[in-house]
Amino acid sequence: MSLENKEIISVTDLYEYLPNINCGKCGVGTCLAFAQKLIEGDFKLNMCVHASQISEENKKEIENILSNRI
Repeated sequence: MSLENKEIISVTDLYEYLPNINCGKCGVGTCLAFAQKLIEGDFKLNMCVHASQISEENKKEIENILSNRI
């Protein structure tokens, strides 16, 4: 994908699709921090122990958001 089709995404764009439980079991204290790690490429979605609670629709949105990041 060319750079002009990429976009800068905010943490809150991604955060709204996460479980928002803030359990910290992923290694960071909040789902907002987890979203930042996803954006930075340091974490994968499956590192969230509650990822199974994310709907397939939301998982696809997360994938779309991450695939279009700069």
